[in-house]
Order: sequence, then structure tokens, then C-alpha cells
Amino acid sequence: MIHLNENLVGIWFVGLPGSDWLASVSKVDGEATLVYRFRYHVDDKSFDSEDRKNWYQCTIPASGVERLVDDVRTLAKLMELNGGEEAYELLMDDFDDVDAFMDQFKQLPFVSYKTEKLQ
Repeated sequence: MIHLNENLVGIWFVGLPGSDWLASVSKVDGEATLVYRFRYHVDDKSFDSEDRKNWYQCTIPASGVERLVDDVRTLAKLMELNGGEEAYELLMDDFDDVDAFMDQFKQLPFVSYKTEKLQ
């Protein structure tokens, strides 16, 4: 699962034929973690969908975070150039805080979200 919090370094998205790819890099406690998933579409629902999602994760020492970001950026661009839609990238360093990041993130065309009251 991707966590959108103060540990986030960046997030990437590429729409693919019949599927899409979403990835994030985060850094916490001396480690950098890449989390990504492929979502295989079976319907057009954003929520309560039967889409299949395959999740993957790897962790490296935080000293390699810049290289990891470069590699994820390259992978996103390769998917775009090989039949994918425009690759999206959003980096936390481009924003003053998590709230500003989230405001921009929610405006991206691939993002669907709903808010619910906590009871």
C-alpha cells in the first residue's frame, strides 16, 4: 500500500492499455522504500471494483534514494514511450508540506478519492 505522508519522496503513475502502474518512493529510518502496483482493469469503477492489483515492494539503504528515484523515473518514461499514456510524477520536495502536496495530487486526472466522516 502507498502511504501519502511526510515520509513520501515522490509518486508516479502511467496509464497502460487495459491497466495502469502506480509507484511511490518513501524514506524513513535510514531506508528508502519503493512500492508499486499494476492494476488490471475489468470495469470502469474507481471504488468497489473487481480490478486485479498486484503489489510489489523493495527497500534499500536511504543513501540510495536519489538513484532509486532516477530509476523509477526512467521506468515510468519507458512505459510511456512503449504504448503508455503520459507519465505523471509528483515530488514532495516541490511542495512546502504534505497538505500542499495532497492538494496538487487530488487534481491529477488519474486520482479518484472520496471522503468519509469518522465515527
